[in-house]
Amino acid sequence: MAAEHHLGPVAALAEGSEEDDGPVDGGRAVRWVARRRARPWAVEEQGGGYDSLPAEDGVAEVPSLHDAMVAMLAAPLSSLIELQAQVRFGAVTDQWDLPTSDRLTLRRFGLPVGPLLRAAPQAETSPALTPNVAGDLERRLISADHRLYLLGVYGAAFDTNLSIRVGAVAGTGRVLGIRGRPLTTDDIPEQLRPYHPNLYHPAVCYFNSSVAAFVEIAWRWRAAVELLRAYPEPHYTAPLHEHEHHHAEVDRFRATFLENMTRIDPTLGDRDLDSPWVETITEDL
Repeated sequence: MAAEHHLGPVAALAEGSEEDDGPVDGGRAVRWVARRRARPWAVEEQGGGYDSLPAEDGVAEVPSLHDAMVAMLAAPLSSLIELQAQVRFGAVTDQWDLPTSDRLTLRRFGLPVGPLLRAAPQAETSPALTPNVAGDLERRLISADHRLYLLGVYGAAFDTNLSIRVGAVAGTGRVLGIRGRPLTTDDIPEQLRPYHPNLYHPAVCYFNSSVAAFVEIAWRWRAAVELLRAYPEPHYTAPLHEHEHHHAEVDRFRATFLENMTRIDPTLGDRDLDSPWVETITEDL
């Protein structure tokens, strides 16, 4: 699937030219996910999982993790926005030098706060981030004279020089992560240094080819995390086959989710670009 096949509707929604009142899939799992998104506090008394679908033929049904994820992926982006977690981008965004679809998507959907991403848009009209082009790894992504609009912070903020500030490159809308300096072996605990003698994370990393793709993946990532939390691992006393089934379902969940996010932005499949989204999905999800 080409990127335009998915991102086109996002840009259209930002312009208000496409209906977006509910899930596009008419299946019961989609309706269940939509209801669960509307009532996130309604959980089972035992286990903290999501409640079941309304009973049909006298039998209550809880969709499988995979079916719930498919429903979430089929749902329009607007149905996944949580107002309590949404950071809106103000009118100043209209003056940013970004592609129209990127500015409209930011204005309509904003960005979520957590997990991992903390949206924190800059208030200035001019791009506020300056990259540290420390070497060839950074230079392949950006030039020293480029500037970026600050969108937020990604990951732990244990050191302001090493925190990843996420920005959109002025003119192109490409989304990159900017550190104050590269992360090296000297920055990790001493007892771990023998295991990572050549550690080097550049001061610039790649996220997405566009702001529109970044916004959609950020919100769907948040929804995916919530779905996984709703399907906790079986109790430790459960039979081994239940644990094995759960782990297999989670692995399938990760693989399917990454495949769909790569359809939104095919550059996630480029190993040379090494977007943090890939590790976030395959290891942190």
